Amino acid sequence: MVTRALDDAAQNHLREELGDKAATLQHYRIHDFRVKCETRLAHLGFNQEVRYAVLGHVKPGLQKTYNKHDYLAEKRAALQTCSEHLMGIVQ
Repeated sequence: MVTRALDDAAQNHLREELGDKAATLQHYRIHDFRVKCETRLAHLGFNQEVRYAVLGHVKPGLQKTYNKHDYLAEKRAALQTCSEHLMGIVQ
């Protein structure tokens, strides 16, 4: 399963980085990444439409019928900004 492989890789990386073979990764769900992404993009000032587009949510109400914009440029900008923000935290 992909989740198990990700868990194992993250666990091994954590142990290598800390130099502690007993270090354990806290429990998380893949969905937690979506939650964190939504929250971080809101913190960075991106509006709900862009956040929904990044997460692949269906447009609400009549927007799904009438708004055919793909938000590609907006998604790219949001993810680039978020990436730079996160790299600033971990470096």
